Amino acid sequence: MLKNNPLLRALRIDKFTISALEAILRIYLYSDDPVKELPGLNMGLRIGGRR
Repeated sequence: MLKNNPLLRALRIDKFTISALEAILRIYLYSDDPVKELPGLNMGLRIGGRR
């Protein structure tokens, strides 16, 4: 399937991306304060004016 569709090949997800996403989701789900542990989430909330 990837041979026939170059767009799918370009957008495929590798093991590193999956493990990074898993780590972020685990922090978000199981942390008491995910905003402190995830800098990107903290920055997004500051820009949005929520914090």
